[in-house]
Amino acid sequence: AFGSCIGSITGAVFGFMDGMRAVQESAILKNTSNMAKGKYLLEGTTRAGATFGVFFAGFHSLKYGIRVAADPGMWWEMAGAGAVGIGAMMSRPTTRASVPYAGMLIGMDAFSNYMKETQ
Repeated sequence: AFGSCIGSITGAVFGFMDGMRAVQESAILKNTSNMAKGKYLLEGTTRAGATFGVFFAGFHSLKYGIRVAADPGMWWEMAGAGAVGIGAMMSRPTTRASVPYAGMLIGMDAFSNYMKETQ
């Protein structure tokens, strides 16, 4: 549940930022109505939120599965789950552009785990 909540919220923010950038840069979208711009932003925000919610939930599920199956240590769990998760996103052309954001989510999770470990 944690991964899907955090992934959805983060993905929605990334999707909104990308949508705003696209609306400002696109000559076609600049000339559309505010209602059409809002619909475009809402669709992008929803799509990114769902994508990252599924991605981060899958990442945490894989991380937990690796821990239960082998318990190689926190960093190996994250490396294995991250490789599978990023690989899954790379396999689909529609999600390849989101790989840097997915890497940031994994990086934030790694930093959080590091901070817990050192205290």
